[in-house]
Amino acid sequence: MSADKLATMVAEKLAATTGQPKPDITCPEDLVGKVGTTTRCTLTADDGSTLGVTVTVSSVDNDQINFDFKADDKASPAANRRLSVANPPPPASEDRSRVITGKAGKSRFLR
Repeated sequence: MSADKLATMVAEKLAATTGQPKPDITCPEDLVGKVGTTTRCTLTADDGSTLGVTVTVSSVDNDQINFDFKADDKASPAANRRLSVANPPPPASEDRSRVITGKAGKSRFLR
């Protein structure tokens, strides 16, 4: 099954299961029609956060590939939000000499 067709089918099944509009799903590779084969797709929400979706082939009937899927329990925040929340830039008016403290010296690597 092509990656695009898989993404469309996962999106349709998720929408039917949740009663929500079809989500934006991308799958990186085609799904091979062999029972037990898995692939990881990604659901991207409107705010840019992502959720992994594992797709597993459950059965194959001639050209029909049947699969199950399970979404991860936790979403990853959008990259730009993660940066702004975890490490907000200092205000433009802030004296940057107070931002970085410490002494310059040699780097030492532990083995």
